[in-house]
Amino acid sequence: MPQKKKKRTITGLERHGKKWRWRRTIDGVSVRVPFEADSEEDAIAQVLEFEKHPQLFVAASWDKELEEHLHYAISNSYITTTYADTRRRILTLAGKHMNIEHPRLLTHDKIISWLDDVKERNNANTRNNYQSHMNQYCRWLTSNNKIYLNPCDGIPRARVDFTPRLNFLTSQEVRNVLDSAKLTEDKELELILLLACECGMRKGEIAAARPQWVNLEQGTITVPAIEKDGSWSRKGMMGRKRSVSIELVNELRTYFSDNGTQSPYLLRPHQPWGKWKYRYDFDRKVRTHLKNCGYPDITIHDLRRSFGSNRIIAGRSLEQVAHWMGIHRDTAWKYYARFTPITGEIEHGSAASTTPPPTKKKKKPKKKKPSISKILKKLKKLHEQELITEEDYISKRKEILKSMWSFDNKQA
Repeated sequence: MPQKKKKRTITGLERHGKKWRWRRTIDGVSVRVPFEADSEEDAIAQVLEFEKHPQLFVAASWDKELEEHLHYAISNSYITTTYADTRRRILTLAGKHMNIEHPRLLTHDKIISWLDDVKERNNANTRNNYQSHMNQYCRWLTSNNKIYLNPCDGIPRARVDFTPRLNFLTSQEVRNVLDSAKLTEDKELELILLLACECGMRKGEIAAARPQWVNLEQGTITVPAIEKDGSWSRKGMMGRKRSVSIELVNELRTYFSDNGTQSPYLLRPHQPWGKWKYRYDFDRKVRTHLKNCGYPDITIHDLRRSFGSNRIIAGRSLEQVAHWMGIHRDTAWKYYARFTPITGEIEHGSAASTTPPPTKKKKKPKKKKPSISKILKKLKKLHEQELITEEDYISKRKEILKSMWSFDNKQA
């Protein structure tokens, strides 16, 4: 007789492939709660744990729940509108990648598969960033009883072997890039490169730059911490953001004097903010120009690094450069201070910045005095050649022998 299958002790519990799911009816709507368990006993224990929690609310679609989460986070000042746009973009793409229409279909394994794909296409640091966004969203879903448990719990963060980029342009290379931009007669490109190379502004700061930031009388451009209308804020943690004032080089003063400033934005003034992170993304234009100049590996942020490095090489203090860039002194030293040797520095060491060391004059070797025997031989030769008389020869010979005798007595 074939054995009968054991009846399940939990109503609505069923196996779905290698996973389990629990059917519930909430407010007249059938809801399936998927989860992972190694065996039927583990699945039953999991469901019993679910029943201890408050009753689930019927969740809306993935996109609608996401919008409700972002509205809650912005209204409570947990995140800014700019940061919310970033989270919206990331989690919308995540939902499409995992083919999830409702939050209750989200599982531990699906999130791991998505994060592994992110790491493969980008890097470990990006994966951890995406994981943080997903975790915040799932925590909100759990606290509002949209799902029972946070599926992000227990997912380890990827190990990041971070090595800072070393790419930057020297002052002469920056000069070549700026001169080439002038030849294109593209005023927009010229302004972007000037703000990046000569002010050290980030990509987002350049795209959000307004004419009110520029003060030609003082010769400064001031980047505020947060825009008054809340449309934009500088990069950094809340509470640590601060405005910075950067001195304008003569070339930038001349640019604004000749071309004026557009309103309400310096670049593409009539282009509004959209759903993307940057109001105006000029990455392709700048990368194409840098490639044409012979620098295909240089990015827009490398131009900011060039600003910091070249100012330090020129003798500006690290504290001053860090203030202009709006970062901590240690951050400026670790990620932005790159150096090139001054001419002659390698050959002469610390004296390269002044004058080369003087060359030492060679001492002339002292002439050795001839010995007594050689003097007597020379004297005898002169006598034989009849160059001196007999009397002079005898008297000279006596003097030489007398001096030699007195020298020997002194030594004794």
